Amino acid sequence: MFQGDRWADAFLAACRTSGGDCTVEALDALKAFIPPLSHLSSRISGVNDAIRLEKILRSALGSSGTGQGTEYALRFVVLLVRKGQTKYLNEALQAVEQRIDAKNGVVSVNVESIRPLDTDLQEKIKAGLKKRYGARDVRLAFQIVPELLGGYRLRIGTELIDSSLKGQIQKMARELHVSAASDGGY
Repeated sequence: MFQGDRWADAFLAACRTSGGDCTVEALDALKAFIPPLSHLSSRISGVNDAIRLEKILRSALGSSGTGQGTEYALRFVVLLVRKGQTKYLNEALQAVEQRIDAKNGVVSVNVESIRPLDTDLQEKIKAGLKKRYGARDVRLAFQIVPELLGGYRLRIGTELIDSSLKGQIQKMARELHVSAASDGGY
């Protein structure tokens, strides 16, 4: 079983012990590696593939990839390849990003709605979440989910805030069912 949290912790510890904190540069480099890796076969693993992959990624970075954070990100990806864990790169990236966000007081929120939310509503959601979580900033990621019928759902880690029409209908149905059961039926 892949343990993304442990990989993320080890990666960030390496970035922080390098005589400075290069975590933001390393995170940006990891994000830059996703497109070239997605074009490669998901079955790359082992030392030979890791060596070839390192050359591909270095050439994709060009002269912009010369910092210490970039080097750590490259080594991290190569290690995932050597260990045959390449398919978990997105999971590891997400764990790294969550830890950096937590350290910087940023709350990441997945917003599900039937259509894009207008700017005013986005700002109201951000303000409410900043207050609720004591966050410095809120990062919203959007997903269109037509079956919500209206409203929106917010996913913050394992927490779900459901302000969708579908959620309200389901809540009413549960309450009616509980009420009918306690009354002995209709």
